[in-house]
Amino acid sequence: MVTTGLIWIPVKRSRLGLALYAVGSNELAAFRSGVSVGRTKIIAYALTGLFSAFGGLAVTAVTGVGNPLPGGYTLTSVAAVVLGGVSLAGGRGGVLGPILAVIILAQIRTDMTFLSLNPNLATVAQGAILIGVVMLGSLAQLRRVRG
Repeated sequence: MVTTGLIWIPVKRSRLGLALYAVGSNELAAFRSGVSVGRTKIIAYALTGLFSAFGGLAVTAVTGVGNPLPGGYTLTSVAAVVLGGVSLAGGRGGVLGPILAVIILAQIRTDMTFLSLNPNLATVAQGAILIGVVMLGSLAQLRRVRG
């Protein structure tokens, strides 16, 4: 959490952070506002690669196993982003929501372990929560469009 704050606050308050947010929201509008879209995309991909490498090193340090294949973290990461209120289409979201979503999803798995339940049920519960949140979000979006 501290590491996220140390990275997020300077990026959010910088011109780069504003450019990343603008390009993620609407490339054409960002271009017309004077943002170098190509350069911003390259920087975004470079930062994504850097932080992905740090994440891989962290998982390897914790588990002691380096596996290049996508594992059980794919559902959890996408679920945390969606549950945290970040739009997968871009342009909307923050960092606090996904962090809280990761804590909640991890707590579900931990609670089921302490209750001696089948670990696969944690994935089922996470998927059910994800489906419910996506359905409620879509319903709210439809109401906004109609109303």
